[in-house]
Amino acid sequence: MITLSNGTDTVELDADLRWTDEFDWSPVIESRDRSLTGALLVDSSELIAGRPITLAPFDADSGWMTRGQALALRQWAAEAPDAAMTLTWNGAAYAVRFRHPSAEGEQPAVGAEPVVFYADPQDEDPVLVTLRLITV
Repeated sequence: MITLSNGTDTVELDADLRWTDEFDWSPVIESRDRSLTGALLVDSSELIAGRPITLAPFDADSGWMTRGQALALRQWAAEAPDAAMTLTWNGAAYAVRFRHPSAEGEQPAVGAEPVVFYADPQDEDPVLVTLRLITV
């Protein structure tokens, strides 16, 4: 089960969402430089936060939510853009917040596209949601 909680409300997310960038982040950062003698200088440090978590559908048949749920998550992101939340993923809890665009052209924290286009969409209509979070 996957859930996202802001401390007051909890949203159960579709279990078929996948963590697309789970292995694209390293908990260690390193800088390398050369001294005047040519020796290699290496400085390593553990990163304690800032891990991106992108939850997205595997394909068009998975990861569905209702349009109403997507709108509620989008409202969370707009009303409290830096609020700490808890993401529960496969039994592990992560302290997260929404990952908003930091540059022109980046994707929003909550993205959604309809499974089927309707001229007059309703809150019950299914959508494919992508959530962009970051650990804090």
